[in-house]
Amino acid sequence: MPKPTQILFVNSTSEIGGADIDLLLICSHLQRDRYEPKVVLPHAGPLCGEFSSRGIPLIYLDPAPLKRFITAAQILSYPWRVGRTAWALFRLIRQEQVDIVHVNTAVLPAAGLAARLAGVKCVWHIREIEILQRSIVIGALLRWCIWACADRIIAISEAVGKGLGAPARDTLQVIYHGLDTTHFYPGAINQVVRREFKIPAKAKVIGYIGRISPIKGLGYSITALGLIRRQYPETYLLLVGPVLGYQRHLEELHRLVEDQNLTEWVIFSEERQDIPEILRAVDVVVLPTVIP
Repeated sequence: MPKPTQILFVNSTSEIGGADIDLLLICSHLQRDRYEPKVVLPHAGPLCGEFSSRGIPLIYLDPAPLKRFITAAQILSYPWRVGRTAWALFRLIRQEQVDIVHVNTAVLPAAGLAARLAGVKCVWHIREIEILQRSIVIGALLRWCIWACADRIIAISEAVGKGLGAPARDTLQVIYHGLDTTHFYPGAINQVVRREFKIPAKAKVIGYIGRISPIKGLGYSITALGLIRRQYPETYLLLVGPVLGYQRHLEELHRLVEDQNLTEWVIFSEERQDIPEILRAVDVVVLPTVIP
């Protein structure tokens, strides 16, 4: 029996967000007799238990994500950090006899460089537009690294693919996120969830599911609710998701709710695992993100 293909997945966070859940689903659905996954995460976090419960080995290592720099020291030290991470990943690739490196986000140049240095195949999964447009310099560096190191580029949409440019179009393939229809399927309004949040059975509910952060545009949703309730007074806004370091923004949203006298009508919930049931408890889902 041939040896399973060894795949090293490199992720930039240990939180549970959209890209992280997609990575978890990819690893979970691999045919384990053909593919053997290992996942690199920066540190222990909420995502770790999900991988461990599925028998997927974890390796903790700083992946050196290229994101917003706050200080000059961070800018000056970043090349050294990338070099250190690339060398550590190179050694890991050799030690684990990795066949394919799967880079799970655009902001991990060290992982791509390590794969190229080790001479193994690199699949680069691109999910972002904004990070490639935020800075001319950062965008150019990331695009160069992606095209130089990746044997195959997966973009989650046509728009994401176009944001990369196209020096070698046959290298890029658009693969949309899939849905597990054993969990996500049409059904009757979930009154159990509504009762949990003290929402009347016949009320209209607008739902948001995702991180609570400034780029998500939730202030616009709150303001819009005030306008909607002029015509449809029995309308609620349910915001479901983790804060993940944006506590000050959460406080700003609470103040906005109070200023607009919507305290009774806007409901904040922390991260939930029963997302299909949450979806069946709302009438419409909004995605008010202000940048792609």
